[in-house]
Amino acid sequence: MNLEDIAQDIAAKLEGREQQRRGQLRQQAAVGVAMQDLVIEPKWKVYADHIEAVRQRHEQSKASLEQQLADGKFLANEEYGQIRIDLAREKAWCEALMLSLTITKTLIDNGEFASAAIGEAP
Repeated sequence: MNLEDIAQDIAAKLEGREQQRRGQLRQQAAVGVAMQDLVIEPKWKVYADHIEAVRQRHEQSKASLEQQLADGKFLANEEYGQIRIDLAREKAWCEALMLSLTITKTLIDNGEFASAAIGEAP
């Protein structure tokens, strides 16, 4: 292999990577469009409102558990441990539910960025 062959091989690999990147950007753009279509559906608002209500209930439960720990009252080891476990579970639910609501905006934003990067309208 001479230097020209190596240069051609590198150029071909770079072109392949660029095509792969553009393909990924097109997929991101398509997902963004699909998410935009989803959020304009009337059923989406019903879903989002329901998820928000469930998240609020978990937030209230989390606050109650945090208050139990902050009260300064002596707790038995088992009770303290159970409150900590319950608190961790409520925190995880709150975060998961929040992510389920914000992921659509993230996907839409990523789709718009991808569309701009490949020079297509969203």
